[in-house]
Amino acid sequence: MWARFWFSMPAERPRPPPFAPPPPPPAPPQYGPPPEPSSVASLYALAGDFLDRAKTALATGGPAGPDAISATSSTRRAVAELTAPASKAAPAATTNDSWTLSSRAVHWIIVGAVVAAVFLVLCVVACFVRRRRRRRRRSRPVLPAAQLPPPMVYHKDGLTWPVLQQATPSEFYFAQQQRPTPPQTSGTFSDAGTDRHHSVDVVAELPTGGGSHSYEQLAAATDGFAPGNIIGQGGFGCVYRGTLDGAEVAIKKLKTESRQGDREFRAEVEIISRVHHRNLVSLVGYCIYSDERLLVYEFVPNKTLDSHLHGHNGPPLDWHQRWQIAVGSARGLAYLHDDCYPKIIHRDVKASNILLHHNFEPKVADFGLAKYQPGDDTHVSTRVMGTFGYIAPEFLSSGRLTDKADVFSFGVVLLELITGRLPVQSSQSYMDETLVGWARPLISQVAEGGSLQALIDPRLGSDYDPSTMMRMVECAAAAVRQSAQQRPSMVQILKHLQGETRADDPDGVFQITTVEESFSSSMESGESAGPRPRRTRRNQGNTSNNGSSEQA
Repeated sequence: MWARFWFSMPAERPRPPPFAPPPPPPAPPQYGPPPEPSSVASLYALAGDFLDRAKTALATGGPAGPDAISATSSTRRAVAELTAPASKAAPAATTNDSWTLSSRAVHWIIVGAVVAAVFLVLCVVACFVRRRRRRRRRSRPVLPAAQLPPPMVYHKDGLTWPVLQQATPSEFYFAQQQRPTPPQTSGTFSDAGTDRHHSVDVVAELPTGGGSHSYEQLAAATDGFAPGNIIGQGGFGCVYRGTLDGAEVAIKKLKTESRQGDREFRAEVEIISRVHHRNLVSLVGYCIYSDERLLVYEFVPNKTLDSHLHGHNGPPLDWHQRWQIAVGSARGLAYLHDDCYPKIIHRDVKASNILLHHNFEPKVADFGLAKYQPGDDTHVSTRVMGTFGYIAPEFLSSGRLTDKADVFSFGVVLLELITGRLPVQSSQSYMDETLVGWARPLISQVAEGGSLQALIDPRLGSDYDPSTMMRMVECAAAAVRQSAQQRPSMVQILKHLQGETRADDPDGVFQITTVEESFSSSMESGESAGPRPRRTRRNQGNTSNNGSSEQA
């Protein structure tokens, strides 16, 4: 029954699930300020800012005014913020970072960044200063470098022979590399009527050290360049007497205040080391030490011709000594003009540049102003330099230099030997009288039959040979002619002094001329603009007879 009842009971219905409230809606996202960058990121940003500013400074040539100041101040503020102590909220933030740094590491990173920044600033300043120096150098006029002249040769028996030279100590000097020579407007060889320029000026880059002797050797040779060893001085510097390797030498110490000393130094080394003649002073060596330029010559003990003619110590030169000095000096200058190729123009022939040995053998010295003249050029265009009283009129007026300028200067030296007077005689008048201007009227009187006595040095008296005296007067008169074309060459003067030619030869180059008015010349041609001279033939043996005159 119960089983019937059990099976007859209806099935139990499922119960519904208990009631559950719905989930709340999702909360909206909270937007807050972005997280602050870490210290490493800030340092990277600061370094990048420094690099950008350094590149900008290099591109613009250096730091500039307000922008640079504002950039510097902003950089300082950034560094101050990084190095400031952290706030209370900072530890909570740093504890949430995935990578943290100790305070010591941050400190060293900041120090490194500051050092790098200072280094970059110094680099920028150095670049800026260097660029300014380059601009200043470019703004200066560039001096041309020198070109070495062709090798020296001499002519004999119709053939050309090289000058045999010993190994000179100046080989190091000549081996210096020369810079390209830009065009120049002065100090050049110029061919008349052409635009060719051959620079032989002595403005080359000098080496900073070297030479055949050290500065210490030369200082020891002169007792530390003691004032008691000075044997000569002038605008170029001082000449000291010294002993080097047991031999007496003369050491010229050039002044270093101007660039002219470098020009004279190079000219002396180039010329004297390449020519060898018994009537030219010999170069023993040289020294280049920092800014010092020193030249070592053979010692010539008997001082200069100027000291014997115009000094007050010692007896006056006799006539034989004067004639010997004239012939020897003419022989040395003739070697420079005719036996050397290219031709060498001394440009400063004067009594103080003629040294005398024990036997009064002359030696021409001081080649600091010398110039080369190639054979295909008619003249050298250069600055007027020399000594007043010796400068040729055409060179003084036009700046065109030829070997006839040396002839004129040598004629003044001959007049000094004849008269014993200075080349420029100071007087009470407003103008100084030159020796040439004083002697020309007296020479004209000799041509008209007058006496030589008014022209001759009173210290000689009558102790001279009339024949050789007359030949010297004829050479002097021909050498100081106003027109350069009418002057003889040094070879002709040498031959006439030695008696190899006569004044009444067909060419008549040594015939004494007379003029009625003062000598004057054109500024361009150098020719006489006054009356034409009247040439007078005279008897070679008699200096007082009146010769027959003829109109030239």
